[in-house]
Order: sequence, then structure tokens, then C-alpha cells
Amino acid sequence: MTVDRRGFVIRTGAGAAGLTIGLSGCGPGGGGEAQTGAEGWPTDPGALAERYRDNIYTRLLGVRPHLPAHEHVSRLGGGRMDPEVIAAMAEANEFFVDMNELLEAAGARIAERLGTEAALVTAGGFSAMVLGAAGCLTGTDPERVHALPRPDWPRRECLIQTPHRFGYDRAYRDAGMTIVEAETREDFRAQLSERTAMIAALATAERQTMFAPPAPVDWAPAPGPEVMTVREQIAIGREAGVPVLVDMASDLPTGVGLTEFVGAGADLIVISGGKGIGGPVVRDPGRPCRPHRGGPPQRFAERRHRTRHEGRQGGDRRPRRRTGPLRRA
Repeated sequence: MTVDRRGFVIRTGAGAAGLTIGLSGCGPGGGGEAQTGAEGWPTDPGALAERYRDNIYTRLLGVRPHLPAHEHVSRLGGGRMDPEVIAAMAEANEFFVDMNELLEAAGARIAERLGTEAALVTAGGFSAMVLGAAGCLTGTDPERVHALPRPDWPRRECLIQTPHRFGYDRAYRDAGMTIVEAETREDFRAQLSERTAMIAALATAERQTMFAPPAPVDWAPAPGPEVMTVREQIAIGREAGVPVLVDMASDLPTGVGLTEFVGAGADLIVISGGKGIGGPVVRDPGRPCRPHRGGPPQRFAERRHRTRHEGRQGGDRRPRRRTGPLRRA
């Protein structure tokens, strides 16, 4: 599936509200019946403002919606589901099925479409990361499954190159892994040992120095040659017999094909169903909810060098280093 950037923005956010606002300034003013644009949204500024003041969020919860002039950002609401997705969910709501059978059948269907051995629908990308790491820790050993998240065997380390670290990789710790961080290629190979249960790679890291949806190069510059590519890490993992998990939940079909890393030999791939294919958004537990007491809201994009210094609680083995002032996105 391939969608250009303009098409993606229209599908996920700005196409309905943001685009109609832009068009409303170009049309004739005055009275008359309210005109509607994309997906039934009014093009008249007054009618649009009223819709933002009176909607299900404001009526029931007092939460004020914002103009979706952004790409798919989960903590800003993600994107609009495609009509066929909503219709399928409405029809499915009328029937009852065995959930284990449903998961197996849905996984088989996805695996068939992607050309993989198997697939699993999870409650968001963070959940997929936890389950992938757990599988690498335990294999099919039921005793080890029950021992999680406190594995007592030596092979429990997750190896990550520093530029591939980001806030959500705490999922691997939640599964019971100890994160081992490597700065350089040489350090990466040196840290690989019989204790390494998994290599974790972040697809976005090889294209931009910001953990965010694809951004202009002047905002999110391309990484330097010191950043290992995903394919490079897959090759190292295959050589050492260590499974490689590739997190591409932040990627869109505009930058990476859904099967690119399948062909490269990745063992586990995390894909977001809400980005580009119109699925529902699930609030991942990767970022703990906490009360917001004044001050500006958290920006939707963050510099990766900021997130990789977060949370130095036990479970990480990282080289100590001094850090400079944090840059704001």
C-alpha cells in the first residue's frame, strides 16, 4: 500500500477540518444554507466553529477538540478511521465469536497478506513490543512464560544501538529484559553475547533524527553514517543466531513498505494498524498518564536524543556520559 504525503494528511487529519478551513476563506461570504466539504464538515467558518464548540467531547467530558493540522499522532487522537473500517466494526458488533479463534484467524489473514509465517493483533504497538520481547525471552517454554516479567536465566538482554533508543522501548523492560546500549558499531558487536536474547531496531532512526512522523529535513535532519541501518542489524542478528525485532509502528506506507523488513529477514516486526490503513487508535501504556497542571501541552514530536536519556532506573546498562542542554522539538 502506498500513499503520498498529501494523501496521507488528507486521510488522517487536515483533510476534513483543516482543509475546509482553508477553503472557506476562498469562497463567497454572506448568508445562505451552510455548505459542507470533505466528509460532511461545514466550510462556513461560523458553522465550523460551532461544531467545535458543541460536539460529543465537549458535551460529555468538557474536552475541547483541536484542529487536526498534523499527521497521525496517537496522543493527539491519531487519524480518522476509514468508512469501511467503521462499517466492518458496526457489523462485527452484531455477532459473538470465540476470541481465541478470532485472534488466530485474524493473525492468519494478516500473515497471508504480508507474506509472513504468523501475525498477532495486539492492543497497540507498545503491546506488540512487550509480547515480542516476551517471546524472545521464553520461546515455547511454559515455565519461562510463567516466570515473566522476572526471568532468572542468563539470556535476557536486549541490545539496542543508542540512536535507535526512544521513549517507548521501556516495553522491553516491561517484558523482563535488561536493555544493553551500544554507541558504535564496534561496541554493538562487542556487547553481543550469549546473554543477548534480542536485538531491537527502530525503523525511523535510519531516516531522521527525531522520533516523530516523517518530517521535513530541516526539522528532522537525516542521521549520520554512525547510525546502523535496520538491515545491518538484521544481518548481525542472523549471523549470531539472535532474533531481531524491528519497530516500524511510527512509519507510514509513504516511507517504508509494509513488507520491506520481512524480505530482509527480520524475526519480529511491529506495525501500527492506525497509520495509513485507517484502523482504530488504542492508547498505549508506553507513556504513563499523569495530571497536567498548567504549562504548555507536551509537543507531539520529540528529539530522540532527549528520550534516550529518560528513566535511568534499573533495567538499563548504559555507558555514563554527560549530556548537553535538551533541544525542544
